[in-house]
Amino acid sequence: MYSHGDLSFLKQPKFMDESTINELIARLKIYFSQHSVPNFQLILHGGEPTLMPVSKFDELLTHISAEIGNATHIHYAIQSNGILLNDAWINVFRKHKVSLGISIDGPEKINDLHRKDHKGRGSFLAVMNGLEICWKNNYPFALLGVQNPETDPEEIYSFIKSTRASNIDFLLPHHHHSNKPRQKGYAEWWIKLFDTWFYDVDESKPNIRFLTQIIVNCLGLGQGFDMLGQETNDYLVIETDGSIETVDAMKICGDAFTKESYHLKTHSFGQALGSPLMNLYHQSHQRLAPECRKCPVAYVCGGGFLPHRYSVARHFNNPSVYCEDLKKIIVHVQHAIMDELSDETILEAGLEKL
Repeated sequence: MYSHGDLSFLKQPKFMDESTINELIARLKIYFSQHSVPNFQLILHGGEPTLMPVSKFDELLTHISAEIGNATHIHYAIQSNGILLNDAWINVFRKHKVSLGISIDGPEKINDLHRKDHKGRGSFLAVMNGLEICWKNNYPFALLGVQNPETDPEEIYSFIKSTRASNIDFLLPHHHHSNKPRQKGYAEWWIKLFDTWFYDVDESKPNIRFLTQIIVNCLGLGQGFDMLGQETNDYLVIETDGSIETVDAMKICGDAFTKESYHLKTHSFGQALGSPLMNLYHQSHQRLAPECRKCPVAYVCGGGFLPHRYSVARHFNNPSVYCEDLKKIIVHVQHAIMDELSDETILEAGLEKL
């Protein structure tokens, strides 16, 4: 997202200082008290969170847990490039039961197309060293990658299985109507990956979140996340300077686009969710463009990911820039599911092929 013109990160500190962390904890305690929250997910994202010394990371999570107490159970998660992982990091993750996500796009020739270090060198071998640390310590992890439709989904799926990851998620590249994707074939890539994965009889195969979410929504189970479905998007981002913002991918819409002048010092989370942009993201699967409200697959895609709907002319009052791809994927998945069901089940569920 930082290669699309948003330079606001240059004005922010690289790390949260102690006062900002304490302000965050204070806001969390107020929110938990007001809303009786039994479970809460706190994700440490970046940049790269493991640039923090491992001892400081341990102190941070210990401090947060001690301050919050037992009324709310915090599920910690971290998204990392995996390069700096070692036994000490894994020990801290295990201590705090941290869910670990590692970013990688596929085997070396695919990953190193875009994931490079500051000297322009591919990161694949360094990331694989991180995976070996996880294997050695028997620590579970998930993978996160960005889709490249010019790659072979079967090759990528074979690589994913070789990593023994429990879950993989691929993101559509961040584009919108005023900065359209140059590549084609996103739907065909997903369809090939789906067929390879869906008809794989290996019971240990990984979950692919994007495809699983399409399946459950095709079956009318109403689940989803910010890319798909009909549920609200219940995430806020706390930047290193204490600013409260909407999802970071919205930065692709323009420089300082997510800056709404909300801050831990001055605003509660409830107030932040009432801001124009954060509230729009929160309700993005309910506030659809006119074209989407007429679409028979809108209950599955939920209009798609909000940043992908943006245009300078109509702002977010558009279908996703990937609309036609999403339709093709959803129809293919729904047909494949129904072909596996009995006529009796289809009749009882009231399903019809799209």
